[in-house]
Amino acid sequence: MKESLFKKLVDESENKASSIKLNWRGEATLHPQFNSLVEYIMKKNFIEVMINTHGNYPLKKRDAVHSLDKVIFSIDSLDKIKYEKIRKNLSFEKLKENFNAALQHRMNHGKPHIKINMTVQSQNQDEVESFKRSFPPSLVEVRFAPVFE
Repeated sequence: MKESLFKKLVDESENKASSIKLNWRGEATLHPQFNSLVEYIMKKNFIEVMINTHGNYPLKKRDAVHSLDKVIFSIDSLDKIKYEKIRKNLSFEKLKENFNAALQHRMNHGKPHIKINMTVQSQNQDEVESFKRSFPPSLVEVRFAPVFE
C-alpha cells in the first residue's frame, strides 16, 4: 500500500474506529515505510494500534514495533527445530531476540501489550501444557488456535 493511501485511510478512520490492526494476514514489518507509517498512526486518536508478527523483523524496525499498543507474536514452538520446520525460512533466534526485546520494553515502559498466538497442529500439540507455563501471565497473554488446513 502506498503511504498516501495509508494516511488517507488512517485519517478517515480516526474518529470512526477505536482500534486499528496494521495487518490481516502477512507481515506488516516488511513494508519499506513501516517505521514512518507507525509514527504517523501513533499520533492519531486511536485507543489501540496493533500488529501480528512472526517476530523476524530487522533491528531498525524494533522501536516502531515497541511504540505500538499491542504486538501479537506468532510462536508455534519453543523448540528451535520444530519452530523452523513449521515457520519455514524464519529464524528462531531472531524471534527470541525480538520477543525478549519487546518483553523488556514492556517491563520498562508498560507497553506494548504482548500476546502470543500458537497455532496448534500435529507437530507441536505435545507442547501446549509446557507452553502455558513458559510465559508470565502478568506480562504475556497466550492464545492457542487450531491450524487451518
